[in-house]
Amino acid sequence: MMEELISKASSVFEENASLISEINHAVSSSPLEFSTRFSYELHCLDWRLDLHAVPTTISAEEFVNGWRTNSRPLIQVQDVFGDCLDFRVETFADIERLNAAMMSVVLKFDLFGGSGVPVVRQFVANFELLRTLLVQLRAALAGGARDASSDPSIGTRLAAINRELASIRAALLSPPSPPVPDAIVQPPSAAAALEPSTCLTLRELDDMDEEAVIEWIRTVDPETYQARIEEAWGHQSEAEIREIAAFVLTRSCQR
Repeated sequence: MMEELISKASSVFEENASLISEINHAVSSSPLEFSTRFSYELHCLDWRLDLHAVPTTISAEEFVNGWRTNSRPLIQVQDVFGDCLDFRVETFADIERLNAAMMSVVLKFDLFGGSGVPVVRQFVANFELLRTLLVQLRAALAGGARDASSDPSIGTRLAAINRELASIRAALLSPPSPPVPDAIVQPPSAAAALEPSTCLTLRELDDMDEEAVIEWIRTVDPETYQARIEEAWGHQSEAEIREIAAFVLTRSCQR
């Protein structure tokens, strides 16, 4: 069993080494403008918001150096021989490092016996994961530009975003609707108090509710009503409204 596992690990290690060599060769021999990716620019001009896909050319080396695995981590294999391997794998350099380092450890199990089988089996799983990542990187390196430019979802996503931006723009440019004051209902007692004269006593004003006081101010002094009640609608307290009424009573009725 141990011999079979070591052979399997060695086989996948060789596949990985071949893929690594192929990627390194592409990086060293490809022209500068090797791959294309998409970035996005937001333009704010004349109150218009537009989102555009902008093709950006980069070198193969830049592509590989900026590539990230975004995958599940490798198995944290038991450190039997004190090799202190770092199983974090995020970049192509991590894959190169781990592929070589893990094989060096696996070969130490050749004379270890059956008790090392579970550990070597975990190393084989890690080699296979590295192979999967290398295949993904090779495909992205070889056809990244074509795949990105032909992806139909890009146009769909851009159209959806532009529709949302158009809605936001329309909302920003639309003038706010003026507040609609609640209808003032004149109670019978207040109507009686205003007939036949609009001049009242302070006691009569105190006996009226807030809405009746507001209507009395509007009837007696429209100018004050417009300046101090209507233009600040909904922002005065009842006490402030009654102060305004007292001012109108003093100025207009002199009673």
